[in-house]
Amino acid sequence: MNVRRKRMSRRQLHELLSAPADLTLVIDENGPPPDVPLREQELQQHLATALSELRVEDRLLLKLRFEDGLTAREIATLLGWPTQFHVYRQLNALTGDLRHRLAARGIESSSP
Repeated sequence: MNVRRKRMSRRQLHELLSAPADLTLVIDENGPPPDVPLREQELQQHLATALSELRVEDRLLLKLRFEDGLTAREIATLLGWPTQFHVYRQLNALTGDLRHRLAARGIESSSP
């Protein structure tokens, strides 16, 4: 009986060692924590909600600057504002407002 158990244990050990390893289950200790994608998604949702609460004109300004990459001078010309400094002031006010809105939701950093 004892010999039989040893053979069975050896066979199980052999099967365990010869089976292909699922490397997706191995956590990279040097990489980001496994919950980062979920936290990134939550950050994006909070930002989208905060942006949706802004006036249409303010969302347009943010889009022109940060998505389209226009300069403050180009935006001022496009929107008919007197100078690029009006654009800078409004952008500073908007980004500050967004920071406050996100902080109210518990978001203190842009990193997940």
